[in-house]
Amino acid sequence: MDTVESIHVRSYRSVFELERRLYRIDRLRLNPAGVPVRSFVYLAVIAIALATIERIPVLGVALGQLPWYLRYGGLAGLMTALLTIVKVDGRTSHLAALSLCRMLLAPRRLWQMSSARGYGQRWEPPDVLFVPDGSQGGAARLRYRGPGAVLVLAPHRCRVRPQGRSLRLLATKDGPDRVTPRVLAVGRRAIVAVDGKAETRS
Repeated sequence: MDTVESIHVRSYRSVFELERRLYRIDRLRLNPAGVPVRSFVYLAVIAIALATIERIPVLGVALGQLPWYLRYGGLAGLMTALLTIVKVDGRTSHLAALSLCRMLLAPRRLWQMSSARGYGQRWEPPDVLFVPDGSQGGAARLRYRGPGAVLVLAPHRCRVRPQGRSLRLLATKDGPDRVTPRVLAVGRRAIVAVDGKAETRS
């Protein structure tokens, strides 16, 4: 009777994590477990970085004190081994470095998928603010939260939500060219939304 040996898998990461490895170069036998291809990329990048640092006046003098075989063999090899071994949250060194750079360059606060100002900073409109009201060709969309007053100088159509806390003004082309100015009193926490896209009555 044949016996089947069981394999205990403690993490599926070790099963599905595929990585290209080199086991030999020509007749030179490498590590039995293989050397990841990304290690050679790390080594090339580090060697280029060291060669660039040598041209910097202050750092180049300090680095030039080491023999060339220690710079490109010992130091570069040690840094390559560390980058190959170290993983941050299961991610390789270069992926973790890219995530860190994105985090440092990305805005700290987002509002509507765009960068927002810091806390304690807000834009305060002047006492009298003029905005496009729909009488021009390129009317703008805006939202105003009360308290305050809104002066309407162009034909609009009003839509009030059932709760009565929100009013929507739609620019329309069906009205006369000139309308009587109308002042809308906006209560506290009430919202007036103006849609500049002109519509025609069907």
